Amino acid sequence: MNIIDKVIAPFSPQRALNRAVARKKLEAINNLGYDRHGASTHKKSMRGWFSRAGSPDDDIVKPLNVLRERARDLFMGNPLATGAIKTIRTNVVGSGLKLNANIDA
Repeated sequence: MNIIDKVIAPFSPQRALNRAVARKKLEAINNLGYDRHGASTHKKSMRGWFSRAGSPDDDIVKPLNVLRERARDLFMGNPLATGAIKTIRTNVVGSGLKLNANIDA
C-alpha cells in the first residue's frame, strides 16, 4: 500500500479496495508466460504460489522440521507423493547399486 492508498483508505475504503484489486490484476497481466522457473502465473492453480529465493540454509535447514512434517503429511494423504516414494523404495535393493569390478584375465 503506497501513500496515496493510505490517504484514500480512511475516506473511501471501497475506492482503496478497488485500487488494490486493480493493482493485483495489472501485476498478473504483466507476469503472463512462463517466468519464475517455468511456472505460469496466469493459471488458476499457480496464482497463489508466492516464493522467495534465499540461501540453502534459509530455504532448507531453518524450516527443516516444517518440511519433514509436510512431507509426512503428503505421504499419508496424497497418492501421487505416496507413489513417488514407494517407487523409489521398491526399485532400490539394499543401500543401492554398488560397483563390483572384475578383471577379465
